[in-house]
Amino acid sequence: MTNSLSLLIITTRFDKPEKALYAALARSGMHVDMICEPEASGTSELMDAGISLSHLKIRGRMDLRAIRFIGGHLKQRPFDIIYAPRNNALSNALIAARDEKIKILGYRGTSGHISKWNPGDWFTYLNPGVDRIVCVSEAVRQYLMTRHIPEERLVTIHKGHDVGWYDNDCPRKDLSGWGIPPGAFVVGFVGNMRTVKGIDVLIRSRKRISDRNVHYLLIGDIRDKSLPRLVKKEKASEYIHFTEFRDDAQSLMKTFSAFVMPSVEREGFPKALVEAMSQCIPSIATRVGGMPEIVQHNRNGLLIPPKDPEALAAAITFLINNPEKARLIGETARQTIIDDFNVERTVTQMMQLFNRLLQ
Repeated sequence: MTNSLSLLIITTRFDKPEKALYAALARSGMHVDMICEPEASGTSELMDAGISLSHLKIRGRMDLRAIRFIGGHLKQRPFDIIYAPRNNALSNALIAARDEKIKILGYRGTSGHISKWNPGDWFTYLNPGVDRIVCVSEAVRQYLMTRHIPEERLVTIHKGHDVGWYDNDCPRKDLSGWGIPPGAFVVGFVGNMRTVKGIDVLIRSRKRISDRNVHYLLIGDIRDKSLPRLVKKEKASEYIHFTEFRDDAQSLMKTFSAFVMPSVEREGFPKALVEAMSQCIPSIATRVGGMPEIVQHNRNGLLIPPKDPEALAAAITFLINNPEKARLIGETARQTIIDDFNVERTVTQMMQLFNRLLQ
């Protein structure tokens, strides 16, 4: 049934795993149209895969221009399924397709912030017109069930990766510009530094590590403006370095001796953690959200409690003092992505979901 299926993807942007999924669906033989923002990058690869592309800037959860645009697109040809993996795309798609016999899929990548008292949520995840919600992790699915969304509407499908995406031969970056000397043990983080990411816990862990040659490299937008002040308060400016947003974050990860994701809540299935594991970087993650679904303690990573700088410092120290174990953890982490979190599995699961919907 899948090969004869007609799919409309409505989104704003897409990351590398999403792009790989969409291209694979089109190459499977199904008809795939996409509506996305004009600024979305990588669209040429999707068109090469056979996807028919239209551009639309969606400006809110109820954008009359977007609703008319989507409605006009639906009249051009019959579609079996709409997949709208962004909030604004989903709400406008539901309105545009209200008189159509089309299955509608949403997507949820994080837990938290859904309430029956929030009118905006009734335009998306709580809307009975949504046939299925793809959850990026089992933790997200379990959370949505607590929001009284029927269990039969929720399906867990992890985002698949290809370790080959990270196998470029770019030279190792020189970190001296940030004050990190050659040979230092580099603890890295990549992501937007919001309160829920637990970067304050990571900063507080540094003074609990006796080795002076341990430096933290924190890559991403600093959304929590208290963090630089905390570094000064902790007298850790010599050892903790912010880069802010970097286009070459993936290349900079190759300099990490260890990767840390110290989230304290609402974590779905962090892309940066998968990227680190794909590159054989031994990783430390908190037992939050979907991270225990990918990290197996002392096998392909280390799991620690959230909000615990002592435990985080101990885990970093363990990797410093056990380099062979750290190497083995990194290699096992990469194999985990190859075996259990690959693109092919995600494509298969999405196709199975489509078929079940149409049956």
